[in-house]
Amino acid sequence: MNWKLNDQACERALMESATNFAIYRLVYDNRRPHLLRVIFASPSLVDVMGVSDPMKFETWFENIHPDEREGVAQANMRAFETGKFDEGFRIYHPQKKETRWIRALSTSVGGENDQLLHILGLIIDVTEQKRVETALMESNERFKSISKISPHLIFQIDLEGRVTYFSDMADTILGYSPGEMKGKLYQEFISPPMLQSAVEAFENLLSGKAVINLELDLLKKGGGYVPCEVSAGPVIIKDNLVGIQAIAKDISSRKEAAAILERYRDRLEAMVVSRTKEFRESEERYRSIVEDMPEMVCRFLPDGTITFANRDCGKCFSENADGLLGHNFFEWISKNGEKEDAEKEFKSFLEKPYPPYFDNQITSIDGSAKWIRWTGRSLFDEKGSLVEYQAVGLDITAQKEAATKKGKLDQLRNRTQKSPTTPIGRGMMKPPRRGHCRKESP
Repeated sequence: MNWKLNDQACERALMESATNFAIYRLVYDNRRPHLLRVIFASPSLVDVMGVSDPMKFETWFENIHPDEREGVAQANMRAFETGKFDEGFRIYHPQKKETRWIRALSTSVGGENDQLLHILGLIIDVTEQKRVETALMESNERFKSISKISPHLIFQIDLEGRVTYFSDMADTILGYSPGEMKGKLYQEFISPPMLQSAVEAFENLLSGKAVINLELDLLKKGGGYVPCEVSAGPVIIKDNLVGIQAIAKDISSRKEAAAILERYRDRLEAMVVSRTKEFRESEERYRSIVEDMPEMVCRFLPDGTITFANRDCGKCFSENADGLLGHNFFEWISKNGEKEDAEKEFKSFLEKPYPPYFDNQITSIDGSAKWIRWTGRSLFDEKGSLVEYQAVGLDITAQKEAATKKGKLDQLRNRTQKSPTTPIGRGMMKPPRRGHCRKESP
């Protein structure tokens, strides 16, 4: 098999399919202006550089930007001594009517012992790469200008995870100079327990996703870690992912405050448990006292909703005291359902300067009418705000009935005493009033 023919066929196929690059071969020729003659150039050279005649080396210089032309010519002359050419420069592409960036690379062989100097080279259109680099540079400049005034740690890493930039806050927060961190892998600065979370976050960033408020402990110079909250995003320029930008906020103070708050919360919970126990014990003592009282005792909110009622209240108004909870106190004591009048009367007598009470008639659960004498008081919290009312009711039905009966007897006695025909003795007339004489008839 003729391997040489196969190699040439592959080379030609590659050259003919080229789009943004071109391959060429040159030989030394001292009769030419640039001492070089083209012996081969792939067809794509016209599209890459826009030259009028790719087989004439001098035409390759026609479209080079005027500011770049002299430098390219000098680099070309140096290549005769070094055997290598590697230059990036601008051209004006007449067909595309725009300025584009070109990179040319070549190497030479021969030129000794009467051997002809041959040059094999490659020309690549790197316009898009340059645009990305320029946009990235502009982005970096803006990024760095912001980082100089930010109180937080701002940094960049490349697609391999190596640090390319750290703001000056690296020294303040972590103790490193920015130069000490550059080029190192980000994993070197993550605490081991959080390393897996950091790796997963980096993978998400490479897939184009942002990472928000990830808590990581970052290594300090000399040992120890600083708790930080990290937010990061991919840097995408011209639809190309070119790096990662991130900001790390030192949350040491917040962590310390949270720890203090946690300790206070534990104390508060213990205090609440203790106070709840005391309250229950106090409530039980209160209940045991009021349950044994011969009076009705209840507590209710300012709107009248009952929160506590003792056994005697249940006997009067319900089958049991718990059945009264949630009902309205003012409906109990109202006459003919006039709840508003009952509420007004109850609250007004509390404002009296002497121990207040008022009497009202109610209908008990057995249908009988009862008279209740109510005393009450307002209950306030530590801030002086009204929280509840307490009312104590005494059944005075018997006293009322006795008073009514006595009143009727007194009325009867008074009428009897005022009657003018009340006899003193049978056949006897009422004696004359003292100090008066009866006048005899003539």
